Amino acid sequence: MRGHKKAQKAHVILQSHLCFLCLFAAFEAVAQTRIDYSRFSHDNEKHKLECPTCHKFPSPNWKVVRKESDAFPDISEFPDHQSCIGCHRKQFFARERPAPRICSNCHIKVTPRETSRWPFPSLGEPFLTSAKGKDFVSDFKVFFPKDKHEVEEGSPVEMKHSNCFTCHNQESELAPLPQSCGSCHKPAAVSTSSSLK
Repeated sequence: MRGHKKAQKAHVILQSHLCFLCLFAAFEAVAQTRIDYSRFSHDNEKHKLECPTCHKFPSPNWKVVRKESDAFPDISEFPDHQSCIGCHRKQFFARERPAPRICSNCHIKVTPRETSRWPFPSLGEPFLTSAKGKDFVSDFKVFFPKDKHEVEEGSPVEMKHSNCFTCHNQESELAPLPQSCGSCHKPAAVSTSSSLK
């Protein structure tokens, strides 16, 4: 009789553990379905990589995205599919209509026939006037040491790659060079006294 009660008690404990494990798995599955893959963020721990891991400098389209006389080597395009698919194969091939949500991070119309992309943020005005740029909030703040650039404190500074790359370019070899993204672009969570807001 005593052995039977112990067996029943062990069975109840085992069932409660199994129920807990099932609930845990269900909550984890729900949490994963809540991830909005249409909203890329550099704040995501898995996206905190060295810039060249995903971004190629210069982008292949740098000569065509600005007028010929204004063109300069720059990151002027979203990363290629290869940069994302290694971790997001499941999202790339999700059976979502008209196309997987992850595609809308870079592509204007998410269809197999229409492959045009949004303008990249570094392009300034073309991006900021696009639907994607309208409510854009950068994951980064720009570090700009005003003391080294003879700019008075409180003076407005227009931060564009075209302005910075006038001096900081491959020919001048004046550091930081354009491909040293992390020298100027700091995660917004990191606050520095010399960053622009």
